[in-house]
Amino acid sequence: MKLRFGLVAIVLAGGVVVAACGDGPDKPAATPTYAATRVATSVPGSFSAAPKLGGNVTVIYPAHATSVAQAGTKLRGNSKSGVCADVNFDGITTANAQWFRMAVDGVEVTPKLYWFVSDVAAPTGGTVCHIPAEGLTVGRHNAAVTVTDPRSSTASPRQIVAWEFDVTP
Repeated sequence: MKLRFGLVAIVLAGGVVVAACGDGPDKPAATPTYAATRVATSVPGSFSAAPKLGGNVTVIYPAHATSVAQAGTKLRGNSKSGVCADVNFDGITTANAQWFRMAVDGVEVTPKLYWFVSDVAAPTGGTVCHIPAEGLTVGRHNAAVTVTDPRSSTASPRQIVAWEFDVTP
């Protein structure tokens, strides 16, 4: 008798638990979803300090604290567009291009860089560009070029130039 009463109690308790699980609405409330959307974050006058040019990095474009149309950041044949820096190889004796690295919006883009030099045999400098095929998204962007000896992983950068600009529709 005790065994039968114990089994009945377990079955009833199980039935109560199962019934409680099914007491909700027939259709659960919708879970909110969020789409990743980049919104222009430009606030006039809110750019960081202007970078110091000179040394091996002499010109940057888009220039710091300026706006560029999105079309100007797209790949257009064999032309300089996108995010670029004019550089020289003063004081760099070997592996010229390997001294230069670039990041855009915190992402290393060095392997994707385009180089434009006037003399391939004995370059004294050139222009290095990151040119995404689809261009940059509309909004605030940041870029940085570093000049570091590629033969020494512990060497301090010779120069770092970081800047910000806006991309408009």
